[in-house]
Amino acid sequence: MENPGAQGWAILALEPIPLADLQARPPRDPEGLKVLRALMQASSAKRLGHLREQLALPGTHRHLLPRLTDAELDRAAKAASHDAPRIPGGMPNAGYYALDRLLGKAFTAEALSGQRSPTPQPALGHAYDVKNEGARPAPVQADAPVDAAIEAEGALAAGKIWRHKASGTLVRIERIDGPTVYLDSGESMRIAKFSTSHVKYTFTPQQVADD
Repeated sequence: MENPGAQGWAILALEPIPLADLQARPPRDPEGLKVLRALMQASSAKRLGHLREQLALPGTHRHLLPRLTDAELDRAAKAASHDAPRIPGGMPNAGYYALDRLLGKAFTAEALSGQRSPTPQPALGHAYDVKNEGARPAPVQADAPVDAAIEAEGALAAGKIWRHKASGTLVRIERIDGPTVYLDSGESMRIAKFSTSHVKYTFTPQQVADD
């Protein structure tokens, strides 16, 4: 494992793999990569659907994850294990952070620890396709009720993808703490506001991002 980086974060010390290098490598069957499946919370055969969905996540380069070498995956696992006690959500979130770091996503110590970063960092590799970046969210009622049907479907849960109504930006829920939802962008807001300014994103195979 690389020496822990800024403020002792091993994930920040991981050296990203150039995407061109990954694209030049032959693909491997992700179902046979035990370390990758463990990091993506898909060790169980029942979670293979989740694995495929995450690897095909639109606007990201996660489809290149199976091209990481065993040594690179081991480094990600060690870094995630080292940092997990300091990351909200523990190892499940730490695993994804480590993998996305290898794909080039820029993290800050504040983002990893669940604190809001004062300056948004570019998401290199894990970035979602942001359309109309300057668009402002439509005003929402702070105490708007959360749709009970959405909660019943489990859409308001860590790992779920939602789309901003105004800009079309895709975001992933990192964790939910009481009435507050925390996003992978480092942003946080009240659940009531989030559920009115965003809609649940439904994945279709045709939407897989190509390089």
